[in-house]
Amino acid sequence: MPKSGPIAAALLSLCAGLTACASAVELGGASPAPESMLRAPLRGRLVAQAVLSDARGALEATAHVALSDTAVRVHLGTSSGLTIFDIEVRGAETAVRSESEFGRMPGLRERVASDLRRLFGDRSAFGADAASAVVRDVVGPAAAPRRVALRLADGSWAVADADELAARATSLRVTLLGADLREEAAVTYDDISDDGFPRSLRLDDLADGHRIELDVVQV
Repeated sequence: MPKSGPIAAALLSLCAGLTACASAVELGGASPAPESMLRAPLRGRLVAQAVLSDARGALEATAHVALSDTAVRVHLGTSSGLTIFDIEVRGAETAVRSESEFGRMPGLRERVASDLRRLFGDRSAFGADAASAVVRDVVGPAAAPRRVALRLADGSWAVADADELAARATSLRVTLLGADLREEAAVTYDDISDDGFPRSLRLDDLADGHRIELDVVQV
């Protein structure tokens, strides 16, 4: 098999996708979100070792990520130095700065762009607008820890443990809901530093079963 064969095979398997059913979450009454529950937006540059995987295989890559007030930009490349693509994500819009044949695999760019929004951008737990954020309690067993849902700018929701949000815990587990309150993804941020930046991130897509993991090696 030519050198590019294993890379192409891994990318194709990641683009295939799976089908799954998502459950809806019941929410209580709404109230303005207290400042203590709002995470500061992530800004700056980072380098991370990335693993994109699903039930059919995995692809390891190096991600150079730049986070600004309006966009998330990532250059994704293989360990052997091959470029996959360089894209900039602004909300629902994705601009391609450069890409190789691998980056043009059907669905790959769209999948990564969506994951970036949900890890870092306007559809993440860091994307709530402090001026208009609304919080609602998640309805559940009385003895369970309090979980709350923060409404994001596009009408979707980020659900998390209220104490983890308010206490600025070093780990944060988030369930992302669509506007229809159906679960779309589970996100885990670990090793969050004093400046609020996580060093380990993982997103599990609950619709098609894929996963992206980032281990930050440089900020």
